[in-house]
Amino acid sequence: MEEKAKITVAKAGGSRGSASAFGHGLTLTLTLTVNVLVVMAVTIICSVAASAARAADEPVLKPDVPKFDATDSPDRSTLKGTIEHRMAVPPPAPKKAKKLNSSASSNKPTDFQLSGAQRAQRDRERVLKARAQEQALNARQPFTIEQSVGIIGVKFHKLPDGPAVINTVFAGTPAAKAGMHVDDQIVAVDGVPTRNLNKDQCYDLIVGSPNTPVTLSVLRRQNFDVKQMVRMDFNDIPDPLVRRDYLNSL
Repeated sequence: MEEKAKITVAKAGGSRGSASAFGHGLTLTLTLTVNVLVVMAVTIICSVAASAARAADEPVLKPDVPKFDATDSPDRSTLKGTIEHRMAVPPPAPKKAKKLNSSASSNKPTDFQLSGAQRAQRDRERVLKARAQEQALNARQPFTIEQSVGIIGVKFHKLPDGPAVINTVFAGTPAAKAGMHVDDQIVAVDGVPTRNLNKDQCYDLIVGSPNTPVTLSVLRRQNFDVKQMVRMDFNDIPDPLVRRDYLNSL
């Protein structure tokens, strides 16, 4: 009986020891878990604080948008990014439509409304009007020269080793009154042959002092003729248009 009682007491003491060891291990586990959680919380807080500090120290980057001048600003300063201001150009003023004169347009028929004969008559009137204006202008310009020169009123060209050939006879001059024609060949002037002379030498023989006689030996279509004339003063040509043409031919 005593032995059974000892065994029972021993078992009870072992049970109490096992319960005490289990409770101690559980307390230690809870303590370690709490410590780990505290360390993790402190680490997270420190990381967040460090990130906030870095964010506060770094500059905030903003996009640089160029600003254009106002329409009334004359500046042309340079912005960032080598962008120039541009002055606004005012829009062009609208063109006013020309009003047609209804009375004038109704009185003057168009080309499509004219017949062929009417158009031809209109063209002739325009030519006559232009000629009248030219004559009025020439009347104000006498086309005279200061020095008196005696002429017969012809223009000619010189053939090589040949006679002088007339290509123009001016109206109202001694040559025209003597009946000289274009293509007449001046074989001699006052008996001097023109074959071996140049154009200037022939001209010096034909032109002389006003109111002096000159004799031309003329060949026309294999027929010889002698023309005797008296040189006239160039300024005595009655038509100013003839004087103008003569001067232009020199």
